[in-house]
Amino acid sequence: MFPFFRDRPVGGSFWQRFRTAAEGFTVLHEDGKLWEWHVVTNPERLVGLFYDLIGELPDLVSIEITDAHADRTWKGERCDRTGVRGAIVPLRAGLIANGGVEITVFGDADQITLNPVLELFLYAKTGRWTEIIAATGLNEERLVRTQSWKLRRSGLTPAPDLSAAVEAAAESLRLTRV
Repeated sequence: MFPFFRDRPVGGSFWQRFRTAAEGFTVLHEDGKLWEWHVVTNPERLVGLFYDLIGELPDLVSIEITDAHADRTWKGERCDRTGVRGAIVPLRAGLIANGGVEITVFGDADQITLNPVLELFLYAKTGRWTEIIAATGLNEERLVRTQSWKLRRSGLTPAPDLSAAVEAAAESLRLTRV
């Protein structure tokens, strides 16, 4: 009998090693470079997490909003963080139902992006976000299931109510259309 052939089936641990998680986050960091987090979970939790994480940013932030449904982008600098969070509240239901909007909020050392397929990406100069994200009950994973590569602008369904809400949010924050 050959010693490298075994009659027991492949264990779950081998397959779990190469699986992607449907919920959780990954952390990437190379010495001397930025830290990067990728967070995936269900849309309701993700949009809520985005809102909560903005609360961890400095009092004044910059913001960029791109509505892929309407092909419009707005930018603003030195916006009040509380006002940004308040402008996101009316967008929550539309974002959860439709996606298609990218919102990036950043301070001097951190950036949080909610992408159009409802995934979160964070970039920072320090590793502080690992603990903050883990405290929400999400687990750090080796890989997470991404939807980013699947989005095509032509595949978006019209979302006039969401587009109107995004425009109203941009106006309330006095963002500049670009």
